[in-house]
Amino acid sequence: MFIYQEIFDNVNSESEIKSALEALVDKHNLSKVLFELADLCHEKSDHTLVNWQDRELGKKWLQMADRIHTQRNAAATKNL
Repeated sequence: MFIYQEIFDNVNSESEIKSALEALVDKHNLSKVLFELADLCHEKSDHTLVNWQDRELGKKWLQMADRIHTQRNAAATKNL
């Protein structure tokens, strides 16, 4: 079961999404949340390539992962 299911069960609007994300950042810090988002993008890339054979979409997910998970982001968020 998804650990934060209770946070996201009733998320329907932008403000609720923002509040749910803030709860994650408050609990785990921004660096960890960005790392997990980048990892999720990598997983979506793999899934797209394996299950849909869509190289363009897989490439876009991989590029997004790389953009999220840069040295700059990692260094900038460690002090937060």
